[in-house]
Amino acid sequence: MIGYLLHYQHPSLEEIADEMLAILSDRNRIMKKKDLEKINASWNNHMMQGFNESERLT
Repeated sequence: MIGYLLHYQHPSLEEIADEMLAILSDRNRIMKKKDLEKINASWNNHMMQGFNESERLT
């Protein structure tokens, strides 16, 4: 955001708000991607190693 503001002397409030929303959107997308990667790694581990007896539903 600071980099964006340094390139403009007088950005409009709409431009600032738009840039902030874009940054938040990117952040949320990255966080979701990281969560999905963690879940996928866990699933792959279970597929390769199998489930422990304590994890099985009976």
